Amino acid sequence: MQHCNINYLVKNYFAVVVITLVYSLKKRLCRELAEFTVLFTKKYGLNYFLAFLCLVSGVVLFAGPARASSIDTVAETSATPDMFGTVLVALGKGPKAKEWASVRQAPLSLNGDWARFAGEAQLLSPLERVQAVNSWVNRQISYTKDSYNYGALDHWAPANVTLASRRGDCEDFAIVKMQLLKQLGFDEADIFLVLGRELVSGADHAVLIVRANGKWVGLDNFTNTLLDTNDTSYFRPVITYSSTKSWINGKKTRFAAK
Repeated sequence: MQHCNINYLVKNYFAVVVITLVYSLKKRLCRELAEFTVLFTKKYGLNYFLAFLCLVSGVVLFAGPARASSIDTVAETSATPDMFGTVLVALGKGPKAKEWASVRQAPLSLNGDWARFAGEAQLLSPLERVQAVNSWVNRQISYTKDSYNYGALDHWAPANVTLASRRGDCEDFAIVKMQLLKQLGFDEADIFLVLGRELVSGADHAVLIVRANGKWVGLDNFTNTLLDTNDTSYFRPVITYSSTKSWINGKKTRFAAK
């Protein structure tokens, strides 16, 4: 099975030690924090991570156990997706925000096969349109690593580029699907890009989350079947992007008082 090129494996274990000492929480929570540390430190450097750590530690220390339940309540009643057993914690712009904004705002020219597909999909119900976009893009694009396509470990291509080459990794699939769904009338506020880990193989992955008919579903380049966002056995999200914000995905659990 082939996977996208987000490398979560970190060689600098110092950051993991730091975050464990700062929080001194239950082992289960420490494992969740360590997984995020692996992604953040490897990709964006230890200094950037430590700056972020100061912010998070302040929230944990001053918000305290009494406020933990309110985080769950906000996530469950907001317009953000309650996905894969996680709750969203605001991250500001977040890493890769610049790349995401660039590909999200890039124009999409529909012609040829793409135009014909879009015309046919307009006749479907919202959920059927999502299903059609997921399976159609999966058939049209061949998974190809960024190192082969662009000579880089990680490159986010605009949808037009991916559609023209018919090659891309998992973020590229998600970006094309996002742009097509926007063309088919979906509100950008209902579309989320999610970076995380595919749990069957433990490999890095990215999926698109969309709301259709009031239901959140996932679009994945590994399957033509829409993902059930209540299923916690297949995918573990780490960072989520909307059109305006970024979040860390934390496990939906309550902090226990010491």
